[in-house]
Amino acid sequence: MPPLALVIEVLSPDADNRARDYRYKPTEFAARSIAEYTMVIRDLI
Repeated sequence: MPPLALVIEVLSPDADNRARDYRYKPTEFAARSIAEYTMVIRDLI
């Protein structure tokens, strides 16, 4: 299976989970060769 070209992630409204998303997710995405990602804040949808 080829690496994903784009990931869109809806962030949790919980501050602790959101901090984890900002801190660790970019590294996790890079490790999986995901070329681009967008993080959407659920509160603003």
